Amino acid sequence: MRTLAGIATLIATMGLVTACGSNKDIIRGDHASSRSTDPHAGSSMRSSELGGSFAGGSGSGERSSPPEPQLPAGPALSRAPAVAAKPVVAEGPAEGSPWQARVSGQDLLSHGIAANIQAPQGATVRSEFGAVKVAAGPRFNLEIHSAPADMTARKQEVQNNGMFRFKRYTVDTAETLVYEVEAAESQGRSEFHFVSHVTVGGKTYRCEDTKGISYTQSEVQAMLTACRSMTPR
Repeated sequence: MRTLAGIATLIATMGLVTACGSNKDIIRGDHASSRSTDPHAGSSMRSSELGGSFAGGSGSGERSSPPEPQLPAGPALSRAPAVAAKPVVAEGPAEGSPWQARVSGQDLLSHGIAANIQAPQGATVRSEFGAVKVAAGPRFNLEIHSAPADMTARKQEVQNNGMFRFKRYTVDTAETLVYEVEAAESQGRSEFHFVSHVTVGGKTYRCEDTKGISYTQSEVQAMLTACRSMTPR
């Protein structure tokens, strides 16, 4: 009886040992299965192992941000050169007027007038029909007379001349008349003329344009400016 009891105990012990071995195999299989099915296990290990290369060799396991792309440098912008300011030109007769190229010192003494006059470049001075004529091209014809004009009578003549229609005075003073008229054959085109007094060395002279030519207002202004430039010699 004692022998049978010992055999039974031995058999029970062997079964327990076998069961324990089986349980260990199951545990090892479960652990291997969990490693193969967990997507993060391997990557975490590889990340940890390779962390040094992403972090510049620090071995921290953290991945550094990639550097920002650098755009190619464009050409340097150059500052535009400064432009010199244009000189300011004083107002005067219209461009193209012969008065723009004036010279001083035209002497009128040899023609009976003790005075100098500012006249356009290339102007000629001659005596003609009792007057001194200063001419510079076809559009500058200034006459200087030694006797003054009767301005009241001249205004009547201008306003009642049958050869043209009087339009207006642009200058109307005791010393100067500048007037606009319209010739009958001009088809509505205006022309300008003038008469003016200037006193030089105590003597009064009469200036006016040579008639028979259609002058513009700026051309008349150029001749009037020359008249007023007369100074005693």
